[in-house]
Amino acid sequence: MGTQQSPVPALALPNELTTHIFLHCLPPHGRVRPDPKTAPLLVAQVCRHWRAVALSFPGLWASIVLDFHNSMVEPERIAFAGLWLSRASRSPLSITINAPLYGSRLPAGIWSLIKSLSAQWGRLELTIPAHDFLELCEVAGPFPHLQVVAINSTRYGKFRNEHAEFRAPFLHAPKLQVLCLSDAFIDCFEREPGERSQSTLAVMFPIHRSATEIFRMFKKFPNLHHLIVTTTCYIDDLPPQLSAPCPLLRSLVLHNCASVLKYLTVPTLENLEIITLTLLGLEYLKDDIELECALRAAPSVVSLRLLDSTSQSACIVLHRLDILPHLKNIHVRGWSADNVDTWDMFLGLVQARPALLVADFCEMTGRVPLPTAQQIAVFEAAVGRGMRITLKRNHNERWQWPDGPEEDMDETFWPGFRICGSLPYVWNYYPPIL
Repeated sequence: MGTQQSPVPALALPNELTTHIFLHCLPPHGRVRPDPKTAPLLVAQVCRHWRAVALSFPGLWASIVLDFHNSMVEPERIAFAGLWLSRASRSPLSITINAPLYGSRLPAGIWSLIKSLSAQWGRLELTIPAHDFLELCEVAGPFPHLQVVAINSTRYGKFRNEHAEFRAPFLHAPKLQVLCLSDAFIDCFEREPGERSQSTLAVMFPIHRSATEIFRMFKKFPNLHHLIVTTTCYIDDLPPQLSAPCPLLRSLVLHNCASVLKYLTVPTLENLEIITLTLLGLEYLKDDIELECALRAAPSVVSLRLLDSTSQSACIVLHRLDILPHLKNIHVRGWSADNVDTWDMFLGLVQARPALLVADFCEMTGRVPLPTAQQIAVFEAAVGRGMRITLKRNHNERWQWPDGPEEDMDETFWPGFRICGSLPYVWNYYPPIL
């Protein structure tokens, strides 16, 4: 700006501070969908000075989200994506692409652009068909900046690769920390030679998943830190007395397969989520004893989510202070049995665990009465000790102490974690480059 004083204070800021402010205008998860109504395009339209500052700062253009509804794409859109990413200069890139549904290929021009930038890949999130997946595996690298790979299929079912040898060079990127795979591709990666030595997150969306397959995943990824296993048909096919070694997991989500924990002891686990589909009759934790057994497998858990289970079982088990002694955050969403005062159960749990920081309870039936004034007074007293409490009844009625806007519990328990539709989002978001 030179030495002349600007009549507009915002224009008198040093460029370094202005770019830092612009970075805070980007989404917190670091994924930017080009839109003239949002940053960085929005700030680049305000004035010539801001436009020059925005266009000269690579960190504002190092992320792009592209959605394709069909394989017919105007050349101008491909050219626009190329121009956008060229402004990132040599910065590591975050690229999220959603291909057309029903197996249509990505536009050839987009593939050529993405592959030409492989040396800058930092986070790569793709929802693609099988043929595009094979083309991705042909990219030889190197991948010096690649930290996150998330791949989902545009179609259900497993991808059958008939090639005897399967190789995916990007799996051996030196900085790879996070790997998300849909069930369509998981078998291919299990056949890929070599073990992963990096911190790895594997995400699976299978229809069937057995205990043997889960343990095979542990063997394939010996330093696995984060794992999601989702299944609608869990097969317990291991010997009852088996005691198996486990990777150094920090976060674990088990959808309808929590019984696998009876084979494990995971002393490093900090975040645990257990989901059971009681509405479909797929209740794998059939009683308090099974739930207690599952929780004892993870003695160091700090954040716990129990979803779609019976609230009574959760409260009864968690009254035992020798179970999860380090617990700080708890979220229980479930159904209450008839003639059970749900709020009294939650009160008892809050009183039994005064060290809790966050307690979130959701009663799903909507049949229980509203909490009484006496019960509310006890909850408020717990908040006075520094605890944050949220009560919900059938998602429609809500009480929160202390008062304030409703907080996203997913952000409280799993920062940056999303599985939205078919998007293969991951725990550890890839931050903008400063």
